[in-house]
Amino acid sequence: WNACVKTFHADAITFEFPTRYDFIISNPPFYENELKSPNDKKNAAMHDTSLTLAALLSIISDNLTPSGSFGILLPYYRKDYFKNIAMQAGFGVIEELEVKQTPHHAPFRSILHFGKSKFAEYTPKELTIKGDSNDYTPEFITLLKDYYLAF
Repeated sequence: WNACVKTFHADAITFEFPTRYDFIISNPPFYENELKSPNDKKNAAMHDTSLTLAALLSIISDNLTPSGSFGILLPYYRKDYFKNIAMQAGFGVIEELEVKQTPHHAPFRSILHFGKSKFAEYTPKELTIKGDSNDYTPEFITLLKDYYLAF
């Protein structure tokens, strides 16, 4: 992985990236104006007070190769807003995964894959974390077994 993955512990707003990348993945600040904490550092990490989704999209766009793509994890309720601003910036959705806690819950996370090429129609996929018996679903285990210590 050392030859394939590059990570930077830096502020994406001020960091000068050394090159353009074929793929960028982001787990940006989730919240806009809700669930604020009295802890300013926690708010900076979890809320878009210092890094808005529009600013993040600009950073991604500036640092992708022309044929590059990016992945982003968002709260489900923010996906349509982000898809709209991404499309206005010339990106299209390649894949979309809607994540649910159980079969009886509505989706709560969206994992989106964007690129600048022309795309065919797609159907969002769904991933349910736990089944009716409160056990992890086989799909969730298969997807995360190499990364999740509980398996």
